[in-house]
Amino acid sequence: MFWAGIIMSIISGVFCFQMAKEKNREPWAWLVLGLVLPLIAVIAISVSSTKKVQREEAGFSCPECGHDVRSEEKYCPNCGVEFDWSENS
Repeated sequence: MFWAGIIMSIISGVFCFQMAKEKNREPWAWLVLGLVLPLIAVIAISVSSTKKVQREEAGFSCPECGHDVRSEEKYCPNCGVEFDWSENS
């Protein structure tokens, strides 16, 4: 039973890490949270929305990898993260 709990915590941490990367959140913080509070972290990252990036006309840095990106790009050419350009940001 002890090892099952450890394995579930590790799986939860990895799942939270991957979901956080996809949603432009802080993946390492979510990894730790997933290891410590597995069920709560999985539910929280699953229902959280994607973090929006402020758009600048001249360009910006990718929030995931820091690569310089032109303002008209929809995806980072370096890491492939998708940018959400909704008007509500």
